[in-house]
Amino acid sequence: MDLQTLKNISKLSKDALEYIHLQQDVSLNDPTLISIISQLEFIYKCSTSMKNPFKELPKDISFTYGIISSRAFASPKELKIKEILNQLDTEMNKLL
Repeated sequence: MDLQTLKNISKLSKDALEYIHLQQDVSLNDPTLISIISQLEFIYKCSTSMKNPFKELPKDISFTYGIISSRAFASPKELKIKEILNQLDTEMNKLL
């Protein structure tokens, strides 16, 4: 397992979480956003512990933050979060 990839994943997941929390017009009670945040927190926790997030998932569970975020983040202000999540996807795919 590539430690640099895990470091990148840790940084990107943290950046995404921070960016989401900085958005003033985002409802942190929205179930869609709660799901995205939960997945990002899980990824961050695993990657900072140098564990592959995919291997830590229970069987028959997959990450859906990319699909959900493509629908949830559509405004011009949300393009930055989409960019971070796209970078996170690129890094996560290196673990497969």
